[in-house]
Amino acid sequence: TAWLKANAPVEFFAASMSLDMANTDKLSVFYQDARRFGVKILPPDVNRSGADFEVENGEILYALGAIRNVGQQAMDHVVQVRREGGPFRDIFDFVERVDPRQVNKRTFETLARAGAFDSIHPNRAQLVEAADLLVSFSQSVAAERASEQGGLFGDSNSDLVEAQKRKMPKIEPWTPTDRLDNELAAIGFYLS
Repeated sequence: TAWLKANAPVEFFAASMSLDMANTDKLSVFYQDARRFGVKILPPDVNRSGADFEVENGEILYALGAIRNVGQQAMDHVVQVRREGGPFRDIFDFVERVDPRQVNKRTFETLARAGAFDSIHPNRAQLVEAADLLVSFSQSVAAERASEQGGLFGDSNSDLVEAQKRKMPKIEPWTPTDRLDNELAAIGFYLS
């Protein structure tokens, strides 16, 4: 393992973190050690990260499955949806495409607190505040899909999305301290 750590540090840390994904104390130790070795660990991102730790361009992509209280199966689902339909364009595209039974309110809020949506919606406070609205929108889209019927007015998903966007609460972004506190709660240590 010493040889691997010295000669392939990025892959070594990604593999080590994958083995201890459920242990945030060990992840924190690996994260600090990786930083000392000059290995860059990118924050979780629903458009880039896998359910497990991965290496891309000499950097480690933080695993979605390593975020507290989200569940490995749910994160496998998110990654599969992204692979099948391409990157998520915005938060509404995300909630339309994922199964609300997999990504429930608690999972959604935890992903927002961890910063996993920053690339598609950087206001984490707004996402946490709007979690009920977004998850219920996801459930209504899933129910419509399951009934195998179009909406009342045909394919008017864009109108429905626009209506939901208007309902989004106007919330100021968290202060840097609040942002870090929420990140600590979701990840188990300060990643940013």
